[in-house]
This record gives sequence, C-alpha cells and structure tokens, in this order.
Amino acid sequence: MKRIGLLGAYSIDNAGDQLLGFAVRQALRARAPAVEQVLLAPALRGDMWRHAWTVDRGLDVEVRKIPADDSTVWARGLDAVVIGGGELVRLEPDFRPFLLGEPTDWDPAVPAAWNAVGAENAPAYLVDQRPAYRLVRRCCEALAYVSVRNETTARFVRRCGFAGPAPVVPDPTMLLSVPASSAERGAAILRDAGVDTRRPVIGVSVGASVRDPRAGPFYKELLAALAARKGAAELVLFPFGNVYGDVELQKVALAALPGAKRIDAPLTALERWQLIGALDLHVCTRYHAMLAAFAQDVPFVVIDEYLSDAGGSSKIRDFVVATDLDGFYLCPYLTTRPRQKLANASALAEAQGFSFRERLERQQRDLGAHYDAMTAALDLK
Repeated sequence: MKRIGLLGAYSIDNAGDQLLGFAVRQALRARAPAVEQVLLAPALRGDMWRHAWTVDRGLDVEVRKIPADDSTVWARGLDAVVIGGGELVRLEPDFRPFLLGEPTDWDPAVPAAWNAVGAENAPAYLVDQRPAYRLVRRCCEALAYVSVRNETTARFVRRCGFAGPAPVVPDPTMLLSVPASSAERGAAILRDAGVDTRRPVIGVSVGASVRDPRAGPFYKELLAALAARKGAAELVLFPFGNVYGDVELQKVALAALPGAKRIDAPLTALERWQLIGALDLHVCTRYHAMLAAFAQDVPFVVIDEYLSDAGGSSKIRDFVVATDLDGFYLCPYLTTRPRQKLANASALAEAQGFSFRERLERQQRDLGAHYDAMTAALDLK
C-alpha cells in the first residue's frame, strides 16, 4: 500500500486549517482509495497557535508532529507528499517545511505537490530576503506539481524566479462534503444557545480590528447598524477559531450589542462550518468563515483584516475580486461607512432566488480537474 503525507498547519486551533485538511483527504480518498494517508503538521513556535496533535484536530485522524525547520526526515517511508490545501508560503524559518525544507536535500524518489498554497504577507522586493526567494524557486523546481490559490501567489513565485506551470486553483474547502445526517447540527447549536431559529439569524464573528483605534469609526457604525436589527432578527456572536484570541474579541462586540447571544460551547471545526450554514446572514472576519458562508449559500459581509501593503493584497480580497463579490466586502481600514454594505447584504439574504450556486459549481469543476492532474503527477492513480 502506498503512503501519502499530507502536510499543513493542521495542529493549530483554527477551524480553517482543520477543514482544509479534511476536505483534501476527502478529495484524495475519492481518487486514490487504496492509499494510506498520513497527516503531518510543523511545530510552529509561539503560544498563539495552541497546538494539539490529536484526532480532534485532524477531525478523523491523528496529526503527526514534525520540526518547523529544514529537516526532511519526516518524509522517510512516504511515497508522495501533498503540501497544503491553502497552506502558507512565508519568509519566516518556521514555514520551511512547506518549501521542502532545503529543496536540494529532498529525495527525488518522493514526488511532492503544492496544493493551492498561498503567499501571505510575503513581499518579493526585499533585498535581504533574496536567499528566501531562491529557496521558493528551488522548491517549485523540485515539486512534481505546483498550484497556488490566487494571482497574488502566482506573481510571487514568478518574481522568485520560477518559470514553470503554476495554475491558480480554488480553495479545497469548496469540495468539502458534510454528512447529510448532520444537516440540522447548525440549527441545533443555535437552539442550544437560546437562539430563536424561527426568526432570521445574523451570525457575527469579529476579529482583532475591533480593538484597533484606526477602525473605531467603522465598528461604531457597523455595531450600531447590527444593534438596530435586534427587533427584527436574532444576533449571535461566535468565534470561528481560537488562534487570535477570537473568544475574547466576541465579548468586545457583545458589549455594543445588548440582547445578542454568544455561543460559548466548544465546537469542532465541522460544527462551526455547519453553524454558519444555519445562518441567514454572516458578518465574518476569517477567510474560511467567508468560504463557509459562500459554499453553503449564506449571504455574508466579510471584514478584511488581512489587507496589507506587504503583498499588495489579501487572501480575502483576492477571492472577492476573482469571484465578483465586491458587494459583500469591507475593509475596516479603508472605509468608515459599513452600514450600506450591511443593508445590501441583508436585502440579498431576503431576496427570492438569491444563490452563490453557479459560482460554487464552477469552482468545484475546476477543483475536480486540479485533483485529477495532481494525483496523476504524484502517480497515485
């Protein structure tokens, strides 16, 4: 039996990374059912990650810890490696495993692939980072298959010197399959929190910008607009992940939303996905919270905290532009008037015939072709 290593940040306390790993395993299992899957995660340094190498983090398999350095010992005994499913290419040394450690040391007998990886806050113009850029180029040249998740990352690898194919593919969670038997789980979570699901439910998941003085006017108007809806809808706050102190951040927003509910119960990554699917509108901050709404046909307003001048873009902005969803996008650092976007999204939520379905199905077709090509390149058929 062949063994494939799936490498990502699957051990951190972030729903998006755990959902990515689960969705990737589903897609590969459908194409190579006889291949044993081994889940791998680097021990990124810092308390913020809240690591756990457990079945709970892997969702259905235990996560194996590997060093966050140039070592490639973890690849021994594997027949192929798939890196990411939206994983990050960054210049910090901790992220070297996603670049095959030191690519010149990589065993050519173990084909490896980038699976929709993304460059985040990784500018390609820093003179003192030229060795890191050469490392990115060498990694791409050593890979059997290169794919990236947005045009920003494609430009980054080109500027690092890689000239080979690097197709842009959708986020792997767009193929996530949740058992039909659990379709009511999201509504049950809401009811357990005292939310009246007979009324429209607006879910709110704020991020660190709620505490940023630069975004003060933005949140004053946004939270006031949400509070004004309390009579017509149920407001519920919940964290999508726990890496950035999201639990405490929801408490900050709750202070401005009297009468709103807060979900405190510990939820798995899949339950957070299902919870978003039970909403009528989601005001969110995290990238995969936005994708959970999009994939389940839930109107959303996304608050982009990732936007920076380092890479000239953000993963949220790239997705919104590529999918023609500007009407659902807000950046708390660029505007102080979010009320109108919220009103527009609410109107869409109430409109008959509203759906993201056509755009989602297009992404799913593209992902299907991507996985077929990747498994062929790794000789997993």
